[in-house]
Amino acid sequence: MKKKHSVDLVFALILFCIFAAGIISVAALGAKAYKSEVQSAQQNFNDRTLCLYITEKIRQFDAYGCVEVSRFGEGDALRLKETVGEENYITYIYLKDNHICELTEKEDNELDASAGAKILPAEHFLVSEEKGLFKVSVTPEDGKERTFFVYSRASGGDES
Repeated sequence: MKKKHSVDLVFALILFCIFAAGIISVAALGAKAYKSEVQSAQQNFNDRTLCLYITEKIRQFDAYGCVEVSRFGEGDALRLKETVGEENYITYIYLKDNHICELTEKEDNELDASAGAKILPAEHFLVSEEKGLFKVSVTPEDGKERTFFVYSRASGGDES
């Protein structure tokens, strides 16, 4: 009959602890990588959504004299005009309290920029237009400026 040695037990216990520590380390690294990937995907989604939202609004109001650059809120704004029935409505897309906001009002009204609906977070919003080409610069939460261009056929100087 063989006697069990305490060294065998200690060796097995140490081997088990090393194995468990390795598993925990790999799991922690995987969780950190997953969290980073989810944050990156969410930021990319927000960036694309913001750019596509502004692009679609310009295209939606693409008629002569309906899309303009103006000042509203904390700086530059898109001023979008539409007529519904006999009433003229103005929609502003602008920056307020670190959010891109949208506000639609009757042309005669003078609402405050704080009345607008928050769309997505952003730190900076600049818009310019030259011959129907709108240059939009947006800085989302991550601090990386995104610049894109949208061409408005109607604002390009052709009234027909």
